Amino acid sequence: MMESLTFAWHDEKEEALPSPTTRKKLDEWKQALKDPGSEGLEYVYYLDFLGDVIHELQKEYDSILVASCEPVEL
Repeated sequence: MMESLTFAWHDEKEEALPSPTTRKKLDEWKQALKDPGSEGLEYVYYLDFLGDVIHELQKEYDSILVASCEPVEL
């Protein structure tokens, strides 16, 4: 199954917010996780996907932070 999440920077709120499609998907996942009739594999899939996204974004954030502290050679 192919999944994607989209966030965009919101200038007025000064934060990244999920797109309407992503917000709907996250709400559906949250509801599915609350549904006692859902299969356990769905829980693992949603949470694993979100964990992978957070991990990859944290790695990118850290590498950008390190790069911003390195002296620039002229």
